[in-house]
Amino acid sequence: MTTRLLAVSFALGALQACTCGIAVCSTNADCPDNSTCSVDEGVCVSAGTDGGTAGGAAAGGSAGGAAAGGAAAGGSAGGAAAGGSAGGAAAGGSAGGAAAGGSAGGAAAGGRAGGAAAGGDAGGAAADAGLPGFPYTPSNFDSNAHVARALDAGAVTITCAVTFDTSTSSATPPTWCGNGRPSTGTEDGGTVILAMTSLIVSSGGSLTVVGDHPLILAVYGDALIDGGVQASASGSTAGPGSHLNLCSMGVGGLGGTYSAMSQAGGGGGGGGGFGTAGAPGGRGSNKDVMGGPAGAASSIAGMPDLRPLRGGCPGGQGGAGSGSQTGGVGGAGGGALQVSAAGRLFVGGRLEAHGGGGRRGTRGTQGLLGRGGGGGGSGGALLLEAQTVEVAAAAQLQVNGGGGGSGSDDTGDGTNGDDGRTGAVASGGPGPQYAGPGGSGAISTANASAGTQGVDQQIGGGGGGGGGLGRIRINASRSCLGTVGLSGAHVSKPACP
Repeated sequence: MTTRLLAVSFALGALQACTCGIAVCSTNADCPDNSTCSVDEGVCVSAGTDGGTAGGAAAGGSAGGAAAGGAAAGGSAGGAAAGGSAGGAAAGGSAGGAAAGGSAGGAAAGGRAGGAAAGGDAGGAAADAGLPGFPYTPSNFDSNAHVARALDAGAVTITCAVTFDTSTSSATPPTWCGNGRPSTGTEDGGTVILAMTSLIVSSGGSLTVVGDHPLILAVYGDALIDGGVQASASGSTAGPGSHLNLCSMGVGGLGGTYSAMSQAGGGGGGGGGFGTAGAPGGRGSNKDVMGGPAGAASSIAGMPDLRPLRGGCPGGQGGAGSGSQTGGVGGAGGGALQVSAAGRLFVGGRLEAHGGGGRRGTRGTQGLLGRGGGGGGSGGALLLEAQTVEVAAAAQLQVNGGGGGSGSDDTGDGTNGDDGRTGAVASGGPGPQYAGPGGSGAISTANASAGTQGVDQQIGGGGGGGGGLGRIRINASRSCLGTVGLSGAHVSKPACP
C-alpha cells in the first residue's frame, strides 16, 4: 500500500477525524482481505510485508515499498532479503536500500516512507544518526540536511517569552528559557530552519517570530504547543517571510492623488489580499479621486499548499492631498510559519500570523487637502504537518487581516487601523470631521470592508481598505484529529480522496 501525505482541510468549522485512504486498525479484523494489521504502525499492510509501510520495507525490506511486486520477509524481486540486494534493503544493507542503521533509498525492519532502516527516515540520514526521522516528505525543506543540527539541539521546552529574529538568527533570551535551544540552519531562498528532536511550548511559554525570512520548526519527533506561537505583522513592519516582490496582484493599490482639477483629499489605499481579497480604499472627498483597488486572492497571490512558504501581502499607500506629503503607508502582510513534526503534533494553544493595520493620513496645513489612509495588510501563512495532527477544540489558528487607516483633513490627523486580532475584527481607524474612516480587516465570518469616502465637497482623505485573510494548511500522513474553532482562516480545498 502507499502512504500519502494528506492535505487535510476544513471549511471554517469542525475538523473531522481523517484517514483518507489509509486503513487504520487495531486488529486483523479491521483490515481487508490479503492484509493484516501492523500493531506497531496502527495501519493495515498487504500480506507479506511483515510490518513495512508505504515506500518503506518490512523485515527483509524493500526499496519503494513492501507489497505485491515489492518485498516480503525473505525478500523478492525489486526488494531485499537477508544479505541485501541492489534496490532493496535488509540486515546488512545494500546499494539503494537500507538495513539497520539506514541509508538512502530503501528500508529494513521498521523502515518507513521513502526508505529507512530500524528507526530510520526517508533517505536514511536520520537513521544513521539514531533519530526516528521523517516518515513522510516534509514541505519546503530537506529533512536529511538538518539531522546533525537536531541531534545537537536535542529536546526543547519553551516556558518563557522568546523572540526569534530570522534576519539575524538570534533569540531573546539567547538561552531559550534554559530548557534546550534549537539549532539554526537555512534552506535555499533564505528560509530559516530551527531543528530539534522534540518541542514543547508550555501554556506559560510563547515564541514570537520577527525578521525578513519565513521560519520552519523542524521537529524530529513529537511537538506539543500549549502556549502561543506567532508570526504577525505590526503596523507597517512585515511579518517574517512577507515580501512585496512575491505578492504580485496581492498588493493593495495606491490611493488616488489630489490634482488641481479634482480639488479633493487623497484616496485611501486598498487592503492586501492573500487567502481572500482585501477591500478597496475609500475615495477622496471629491468622487473623482479614486480609492486604491483591493489586493487579489487565490493563486495570483500564492499557492494554496504553501509551497513555497511565504507570508501575506501589504496594503496600498493612501493618496496625497495638496502639498508634498504622501498618504498613510499600507499595513504589512502577516508572516509565514511552518511546524513539521516527524511524529505527532498537538496544538492546544495559539498559532497566529495576522496582517498589520494601515497607517493614518496626516494632517494637511490650513487650506490644504487631507491625505488618504493606508490599506490593511493581509494575514500570513500557517503550515502544520506531522504523521498525526491533533488540534484541540480550544486551540486558535488565525491569520486575520489588518484594519485600514483613516484619512485626514485640515483639522487633524487620521487614526491608524488595528493590527489583525485573535478572535476579533481589526477595526479601521476613525477619521477626523471630514475624512473617511478605514475599513475593517477580514475574519472567518466577515470579509474585509472598504474604506469610506472623505466627506463630499469637503477636504478630507479617504480611508484605507481592510486586509484579507491569510492561509492555513494542515498535512497529515496518517490522521488528523480534533475540532478547530477558526477565526480568520482561509484553508485550501480538501485533497483527500
